[in-house]
Amino acid sequence: MRLTALAFACFLVACGPGEEEGHRHGAMHDLGTQAAGTFTVAVTMFGEVEAGREVAVDVALSGSPARASAVQARLANDAGDGTVNTTLPRGEGSSFHAHIAVPEGLPEDAALWISIRGEGRTQEARFELPD
Repeated sequence: MRLTALAFACFLVACGPGEEEGHRHGAMHDLGTQAAGTFTVAVTMFGEVEAGREVAVDVALSGSPARASAVQARLANDAGDGTVNTTLPRGEGSSFHAHIAVPEGLPEDAALWISIRGEGRTQEARFELPD
């Protein structure tokens, strides 16, 4: 719950005061928390996964977040079919935020993948998309 609150706070910081309505992020979906190597990743998605639109993603890291040199997100299936990696700019502390374009023909079995570069390797976590 604490990480979800942090992720939501990061959303407000990343988009700026009053901009959250202008962005029209849409419904908030708590995608949960996953382990990615030495990191714990909490993800909140805003909006619906619809071709030709974009979703906003907030990521909160714990477990030495300062050691993360880059955080990326992509919508793809296990075979890697889907979007290219989107780099999430670092917000305050351990928070990251970005918008991801949803491509036409996104596989039905796609998920949100978060990749974290740090500590000499890349670690990933997979999150199921909301219905």
